[in-house]
Amino acid sequence: MRTAAVAVVLLGATPAFGQIATISHTIDVTGHGKVSVPPDTANIHYWLRGEGKTPDEAARAMVDAQGRVQNGLKGFLGPQAVITNSNLVVIEARDPGCKTPYGQAGLSEGNCAIVGYLATAEADVMTPGVSKAATAVGLASRLGVRDARLQSFELRDAAEARRSAMTQAVNDALAQAEILAAAARGHVGRVISIQYGSYGVSPIIVRGSRVVASAPPPPPPPPPVEVDMKPRPQDVSADVSVSYELLP
Repeated sequence: MRTAAVAVVLLGATPAFGQIATISHTIDVTGHGKVSVPPDTANIHYWLRGEGKTPDEAARAMVDAQGRVQNGLKGFLGPQAVITNSNLVVIEARDPGCKTPYGQAGLSEGNCAIVGYLATAEADVMTPGVSKAATAVGLASRLGVRDARLQSFELRDAAEARRSAMTQAVNDALAQAEILAAAARGHVGRVISIQYGSYGVSPIIVRGSRVVASAPPPPPPPPPVEVDMKPRPQDVSADVSVSYELLP
């Protein structure tokens, strides 16, 4: 939303009788700029799972799945894809017939005897291969992950877009000031003050540790099902508040 104003400012102390106050005329405007650019990064999220009779077996199965999935995704997306993981959970598994009242712990006997263990972990993929991201989700599912999803598209390198938005904002502010100056039968003078703000893009923050593959690469799988997606452009905006001197 644009705002503009023409102000008359009295400078100095209150004039004594017979003196003339110094008068400064200003034009205060807010210029706006916005550019839309394609995203340069895609974010994928999925769950890994391992099962076993003992906690070690479950954890080892999860690690094997982790290596298999990472090798497959790296081979498809390329070495620039960054894979991180977090939230490792190892829990007991019991017979489906085990019925324990909510909020109460049951003994590990009878139907509630421990029959195995489950190890799960979340993983995230950050890749510049935007056009391959949707296909990679299907590939990850085929390699054994659960709840694979394309989380979002982002613009990590917004420097050039922000500069363009800032230039638009400055030009917009000057254009408004010139219109107001003409209405006041004057001209735009020097810039007295200027303030800048921007919004629209934030850096991606991914928490967790790098995944280290421990399993050898599997034989090349058949090509994954190709999924074509057209992500919407990312908007980068800038606002500049400028106060110009209004000249006669």
